[in-house]
Amino acid sequence: MDALVAHVTFDPDGNRLQLPKHLSDRLVWLTGSETIAAWIWAVSPGRYRLLSDEQVQLESNLDILRSIIVTQQLTPSAGPTVAKNNNEAAVVATLIPTQLKFQRSYWRLSFPDVLEEFIPLGCDEKKLSFLVSIEGYLEIWYTHTLREAVLSPRDLRA
Repeated sequence: MDALVAHVTFDPDGNRLQLPKHLSDRLVWLTGSETIAAWIWAVSPGRYRLLSDEQVQLESNLDILRSIIVTQQLTPSAGPTVAKNNNEAAVVATLIPTQLKFQRSYWRLSFPDVLEEFIPLGCDEKKLSFLVSIEGYLEIWYTHTLREAVLSPRDLRA
């Protein structure tokens, strides 16, 4: 049995991560050897979820963002003086397109450069961890963020 977490660093080019085989094998949508379009959804600071295009399309909140990104067109839906609050408006930055490429016997994830601006303070930008979430998704965490979550007090009686 393999652990549901693996620590990784970027490839020498600085923007790709090798998915550990024992974790990538759990993704039923990751098949074949062709490049696969995927999405990274920012769950919280330093924590990202890797999603297939189909998973994003089936989630109405994410599909709206996907449509905005894919169409590359802005069609205002409200008057010019109507604006969401900052937290609601920033949601457009939480879904980022990416791709996975098969390389010999493993998959490589292109980690979007745009996410560099959102690295939480205190994190080593080169140290990341993959883990299988309790909900069954593959997630990418900055190792510092994961360490803080693992080492924080919790009530295991629930």
